[in-house]
Amino acid sequence: MLKVVCHEMYHAYQHRLVELYESLGEEERELLVFYETARYQYEFDNYINGAQDYEGYSRQWCESHSDAYAEEAAESYYTAIYRYQNENWLQEPEG
Repeated sequence: MLKVVCHEMYHAYQHRLVELYESLGEEERELLVFYETARYQYEFDNYINGAQDYEGYSRQWCESHSDAYAEEAAESYYTAIYRYQNENWLQEPEG
């Protein structure tokens, strides 16, 4: 479930990047920071649904980047949760 939430949150981030990109002039759009954003914009405008074409769906940058982020973020959250639980188990109860 955590990976799904992280994946979808990354899509929200991608959509905000596209909104910002669309508000910029041509010169600003050429900045390296927006390199992937133009591709996201194209893919969102020409989205391939996984139910009709799973391979096409999974080859989209917006999907593969969201998957990669979700893997990394979920692992980071799981590590933080594990550390929190173990640190709290080591502490003596108050009182």
